[in-house]
Amino acid sequence: MRIGIALASVGAILLLLGCQTTPAMRVEAGRKHLLHYEEHRDEESLERAVAELRRATQEDPDSFAGQTLLCLALTYRALAKDDESVLEEMRRAHERAIALNEGMRKHLVHPSYIAADTYVDLSSGRPEADREAYRDKAVEELRIVIREEPGFAPAHRLLGRIYYWRGERELARFEAEQAVRLAPRDAAAHLLLGDVYAEAVRNGVGEECYDTAAATAAIAAYRNTVRLAPESPRAHASLSEALVYAGRFDLALFEARRAVALRPTSANRTMLGLTLLMLGRPAEAEQSLLAALEDDPEHAWAHGVLGLVYFGRERFGQADRAYTGYGALSEEPYFYAGLHHGLALRELGRHDDARRVVERTRERADDDFEASLARFHLGEIGESELEASAESRCQRASLLFHLAYRDRLAGRREASRQGFRRALEAFEGQHWASERLLARSRLGEPGGDE
Repeated sequence: MRIGIALASVGAILLLLGCQTTPAMRVEAGRKHLLHYEEHRDEESLERAVAELRRATQEDPDSFAGQTLLCLALTYRALAKDDESVLEEMRRAHERAIALNEGMRKHLVHPSYIAADTYVDLSSGRPEADREAYRDKAVEELRIVIREEPGFAPAHRLLGRIYYWRGERELARFEAEQAVRLAPRDAAAHLLLGDVYAEAVRNGVGEECYDTAAATAAIAAYRNTVRLAPESPRAHASLSEALVYAGRFDLALFEARRAVALRPTSANRTMLGLTLLMLGRPAEAEQSLLAALEDDPEHAWAHGVLGLVYFGRERFGQADRAYTGYGALSEEPYFYAGLHHGLALRELGRHDDARRVVERTRERADDDFEASLARFHLGEIGESELEASAESRCQRASLLFHLAYRDRLAGRREASRQGFRRALEAFEGQHWASERLLARSRLGEPGGDE
């Protein structure tokens, strides 16, 4: 991230000021170290720049070039090393530079934005309480920026991203829309807006498993991202996922392949595998997922989707291993993956293991219907109680799938086939639903065994 005025411009200022004094010479040395750091990103040059500029501004506090460059050097240090200890010193240098030359305010990034960016970096990988404490600090700093510089789009974007991480979707959408309005050519702002709408898709709306209107909005935002950043693998992968939600699998496959071509990461290979699975090409999906796990054996999502592939193809032993890996690696395992794992174990005759898996899965239920599904498979409630808990069309479709699976496990093959057929009809239009895919596989239709 390049921040502040161009270093070459500061060099021109130095020529006007003259380099006869020791502080001016130190400023020039600091500028050269910063130029070297910008080109090579070596910490030694950055530390030398900070040392020279600190001494220069101590000897001559009224050196505009020295204060400006010190602010820039400390900004780099805060961001490069997640060093919050320099933030107050960076603020003082910024304030002094502005006091010496008010006209430079528009060229210097607000120090509160730098602080917020640093706090966000510091929040990564920490325990939840520490992570949220740093994010709280970032939010406070960003509110200062927006109050003083409401037109600064990156502050709205970063604030929106924090709200997105916290699941505060309406606030995230508002800030993302502000960022897009203020900086319509900022690909990162469009990406955030797409992420917000994609999350709304996954949470569903009314009777539906997925919010199709939000899917359309997500597609539009991600297409803008791809247009502005055509070499961004993340943009292509996210667009692929949104297109899958909308049932536009051929276009989704194109975008997923593009993401893998640009960056063959485990996440991108997993998205490609999922898209191939939705297209009814499970053998190709399996190969993509195995490649993802070869790159990163601890990629939880790849294990989960591979479990779905194996479960759909009735390779229950492999499904057990894949789902076990997913459950062990995922911080928040998907409820239905646990339920399907339990069904795979019952297919293998491992009823005690199945019960233990479903009991653990019940603890992750998000609503009464999911809790009732787990209780149904544990034998704690019957069909009528399960039916009473199904309120939406999506839930009623899932209900039909699980009733059909009950018949299958009881050996009532014809009844189970009819049940899977009814479930498939009930899932019409719910393109992303994993149980729609599994119902098709049990009926021998595309999306299952080849």
